[in-house]
Amino acid sequence: QTAAQFAGQHVLIVGGGISAVQLLDEISQVTRTTWVTRTPPRFRDGPFDQEAGRAAVAMVEDRVRQGLPPNSVVSVTGLPVTPAIAAMRERGVLQRQDMFEAITPTGVRWADGRQLDVDVILWCTGFRSALDHLAPLQLREPSG
Repeated sequence: QTAAQFAGQHVLIVGGGISAVQLLDEISQVTRTTWVTRTPPRFRDGPFDQEAGRAAVAMVEDRVRQGLPPNSVVSVTGLPVTPAIAAMRERGVLQRQDMFEAITPTGVRWADGRQLDVDVILWCTGFRSALDHLAPLQLREPSG
């Protein structure tokens, strides 16, 4: 599947991680897009070096010590400002909207009553293993 399959459609991309941004980049080059995230994205200039890695680990450890969930990877690493993301900024593609309240027959609606007609909603909301379909194979070993 390629971005070209969305040509001529208005595509709503939901998610604040790197996968959402990568899809937004590709699809926005062939059609109209709208980007929606729960929280404002945090972009990180510079390389993700050892120092940045240690800082990210420290942030996660601090949250866990406080009894809080560790949150998503991008919440502690930030989105890297790659050449592609810099080009997206220049094209004006990174204009995100707050999360909508409802899906309607023709698109989405926000709490303030604004509505947006869209043809496609792409959910880029995280990675979680979905392996339930393998349960009948009984692949577990004694240790799990």
